[in-house]
Amino acid sequence: MYNNIREFIDELKRNVRVIALIKYGKREVDDMSLGEDFALYVIMNDFSSNIESIHFYIETIPIDVNVRGYSDLLLKKPISKTDLELFSGEILFDKSGIISRMLNKSKENWVIEKEEKKKISKNEIERIRYSYKHILDKLKNSLDENNLQTKFNIDITMKRLVDQYFELNDLYYDEDKLLDIIKKNEPLFYSYLDDFYSARSIEKKYKMLSKIAGVVFKDSNGICKENEVMFLARDYEEEISDDEKDEIIEMLALFR
Repeated sequence: MYNNIREFIDELKRNVRVIALIKYGKREVDDMSLGEDFALYVIMNDFSSNIESIHFYIETIPIDVNVRGYSDLLLKKPISKTDLELFSGEILFDKSGIISRMLNKSKENWVIEKEEKKKISKNEIERIRYSYKHILDKLKNSLDENNLQTKFNIDITMKRLVDQYFELNDLYYDEDKLLDIIKKNEPLFYSYLDDFYSARSIEKKYKMLSKIAGVVFKDSNGICKENEVMFLARDYEEEISDDEKDEIIEMLALFR
């Protein structure tokens, strides 16, 4: 793997298939301090794969890489709503000098369609697993501040995890009977909830929050691990093949 983000960016620039790199979010390339993730779009001259993004760590920094082909910028709608970040992102590399023009065309052409609610697929669960790991990382890095915002964020995350539990298990959400339903279906979850709301310290609350996240996602290998490489799909209904995974790992030279 890489020692820092700069090494990763330099390696991508040397890749003949990569035609542009666009950074979005707050973290800068040379910033290796705790906190925000590093978010990047890798635009390739050709890319026909079901993989929408890949997520991993460089040292302690969460890395989010969205992979797009040149032809994806010519579509009538974006692959993901996240692609709107391309318009405000910072271009780190533009091999042919045309990416700005292409993005202007995309901005004119893209139509955002309203999504219909569907049954949660395996690919979507992977995305949710990653998002909660990301949330927990941010909360962990803010524990020392021990301020109202951090306390509020922990409580909000707990509420969302409860909602997520009901959605993942296709349980009827009845606020008046919510705790009874949890106690009946998942006694350990109920016990952790009791410990969470009895905790006086913010550190104890975070510890119980992490345990609850593990229970909520216990049927999906738990929250993603720091040594785990996750693949998020463009099409939730279509499985990502091993060949697709191997190709992107080789392209990014993750295990050099």
